[in-house]
Amino acid sequence: MHRIFIFYTILIIVMLCGGLYYSFLNLDKADWIMLKSEGKALEISTAVIFALSAFVGFIGFLKTNKKMHFLFFTLMALASAREMDLHKEWTTDSILKLRFYSSDTTPEFEKLIGGVVILFLLYASFQCFKRIPLWISNLWMLQDKAWAIAFGMGALVIAKSLDSMKRLVPKLTEFHTEHHAFLGLIEESLEMAGAMMFLYVAFLILQRR
Repeated sequence: MHRIFIFYTILIIVMLCGGLYYSFLNLDKADWIMLKSEGKALEISTAVIFALSAFVGFIGFLKTNKKMHFLFFTLMALASAREMDLHKEWTTDSILKLRFYSSDTTPEFEKLIGGVVILFLLYASFQCFKRIPLWISNLWMLQDKAWAIAFGMGALVIAKSLDSMKRLVPKLTEFHTEHHAFLGLIEESLEMAGAMMFLYVAFLILQRR
């Protein structure tokens, strides 16, 4: 494992923990709500980092012409679009929701576009699933890219789990009330940390020959 990756990981952890610690001690609940809200600092920063990951990954793909590198930069672009809520900006509803396809009010061309995106995501998931044994092997060999993906996915999964709790246990975690605003801040901060890990992956792709 390269020392740069170790330093980069420690830096992200320090920034994540330090930022949350500072926010908890020095900011009030109104500030937490503002920071975690849609279209505010954390969400925009995460979207920009995903977009940068997509751009760097695209340049890397032009150099390597590898299928997984194509999937990587495309997924990063979609992640950036998702973070900016573009998946529902120009359509009747979110293309990630089942009701979008079952509703009679949804135009057919929107269903077609949404279906293409979903099929691509399924294809990308299948390609990634096939490579899980290789990824685990690379983790065992302490390869930077494998661990960066692990940390990035781990951060996003934890963030998504926190977000899901507001639906699964609404009485415990009503994210959009003042009382639980800090949990929402943690969620958004973890998403940004995950995006930063994928940015590292993008630069590793760029270095490939």
